[in-house]
Amino acid sequence: MVLMHGLMEKNECCRGLVQRLVMAATAGVGVIQLSLSLLVVMFFLRDSIVVEGKNTPAVKSFETEYGDIYDCIDIYKQPAFDHPALKNHTIQMEPTSYPQGMSKESSSTTEVLDLGLPDGGCPKGTVPIRRIRKADVMIGKPPKRHFANATLNGPKPMLYQPPGRSHAIARTLPGEYYGTEVYMNVWNPKVDHGVDMFSLAQTWITAGSGYEVNTIEVGWLVSYSRNHDVITKMFVYWTTDGYRSTGCYNTDCPGYVQLNERIPVDYRLDHHTSTYNGQQYDVKINLFKDTRSGHWYLFRDLLPIGYWPSDVFDKLDTKADLVTWGGEVYYDVDICRRLTGSIYCPYPEMGSGHFPAEGYGKAAYMKELQVIDNKNMQYNPAKDCELINDRPDCFRITQNQKGVQVLPANHILFGGPGGYCRW
Repeated sequence: MVLMHGLMEKNECCRGLVQRLVMAATAGVGVIQLSLSLLVVMFFLRDSIVVEGKNTPAVKSFETEYGDIYDCIDIYKQPAFDHPALKNHTIQMEPTSYPQGMSKESSSTTEVLDLGLPDGGCPKGTVPIRRIRKADVMIGKPPKRHFANATLNGPKPMLYQPPGRSHAIARTLPGEYYGTEVYMNVWNPKVDHGVDMFSLAQTWITAGSGYEVNTIEVGWLVSYSRNHDVITKMFVYWTTDGYRSTGCYNTDCPGYVQLNERIPVDYRLDHHTSTYNGQQYDVKINLFKDTRSGHWYLFRDLLPIGYWPSDVFDKLDTKADLVTWGGEVYYDVDICRRLTGSIYCPYPEMGSGHFPAEGYGKAAYMKELQVIDNKNMQYNPAKDCELINDRPDCFRITQNQKGVQVLPANHILFGGPGGYCRW
C-alpha cells in the first residue's frame, strides 16, 4: 500500500489506476490480480522513476535524443566510491607512467573524436554518470551475467560451447601482461528486439581462472535488453569472481572511476559505424597498468576516460595472465525455450555480419594489436596468439590474412551472419 501511494505521488497520469488498485486491495481482491495490475503500473512508470540510493544529486544533466540521461556528479560522489575498498581512495587523474612504444596517433577516423556531451560536457570537478531508471533494474540480470564461462579463461580453452553463446577470438598464450593497445573497427550488427541477446566486439584482460577469474573488458556492444535500443555503444565490464556476484557494466556498480568530463564511458557510436564496402570507422583503445599505483587506465583515442583502482582486484592487482581480442554473441536460452519450445534460436550477427574472407571494408577487423610486458614495453604478440572459433559455420576469425593490403601485419578479421548454428 505504501508503494502504491508512492507511485501516485511520482506520476499523475496513473493516479486513477493506482487509486482503483488501492480500493480493490481494501475490498479483498485476489493477490494475483493485484500483482498483475501493479506490474502494469510499474511498466508505464518504468522510465520516470529512478532507483532509490542509485542516483546522486546532479550539478547539471544532459538528455540524449534516445532518452538516456547523464547527470554531472561530483567526481568524489560517483558510484565508484561506494566500493568498500575505495572509501579513502584519492583520485589519480593521470597515470604516473605510460607504456613505452604507446602510439601517439588517434584512430584513423578522427571523426570519432567529435563524440561526447555537448557544450563542453560536465563542469570541472564533475563527471557524467548515466542515470539508472527502473527499467534498467526491471529488465533483469544484465546479459553479461549469463556469460560466466571458465573455459575461455583457462590455459586450454574448450572449443565446445553450449547453446546461447559463441566467440571468434584471438588470445595470447598464458604469460605476464600489463595491458594492450588496439584499433577496433566499429559496426552495428543486427540484434533482435524480442529475445535477450547481444553482439559485441572487445578486448579483455584476465587473471586467474574459473570462479576466481578477474577481468576487465572494453569494447562496443549492441543489446536491446541492456540499452533499450539497438544502437552501437561503447562499454566496459569487470568482475573479480568469474561473473558470479561482483562487477558490472560501466558505472552501474562501485569499482570503475570515471575521469573524463565530456565523454561518458558508455557513449553511443550510432553516427560513427562502418558501412559495407564503404566508410570505415575505428576507435583506438589503450588499457594499461600504471607501474607505480597499479591502477588500470582506460584511454580512448589518446584521451583518458577512467580507471579501475588496483584495490578492487585480488588477481589483476598485480598483472594479467591473458589478453584477448574479438567478438562475442549471446542469446538467453531460457527465453528462447519459452518463446519457441526449443533451446535453439538464431544467433545475432557478429561484427559486420560477414565472414573474414570478404576482407577489409566488408568484414570487421581489429588492427595493430599490442600487449605490454613487465618492462612496460609494447610489442606485437602475433607469434604468441591462438585463435578460438567455436561455431565456424556462423562465425569465423583469421589472423594476418593474406591479400589485405590496407591493414598492418598484426590484425584480425572476425565475424559472421549468425543464424541457426551447428554445435
